[in-house]
Amino acid sequence: MKSINFKLLTKNDLPLMFNWFQKPHVKQWYARGENYTLDMIREKSFRVRHDK
Repeated sequence: MKSINFKLLTKNDLPLMFNWFQKPHVKQWYARGENYTLDMIREKSFRVRHDK
């Protein structure tokens, strides 16, 4: 059986995520029509959690 491996998101992944968010089907279903900028993705992906 094949396995799937996940890695932690890094800042080097941001351009890939930005391009993914520009795809019409992703924008419709995941981004819910929001026009995410690179800065918005960075903030959403790397925000520091203080509620732990």
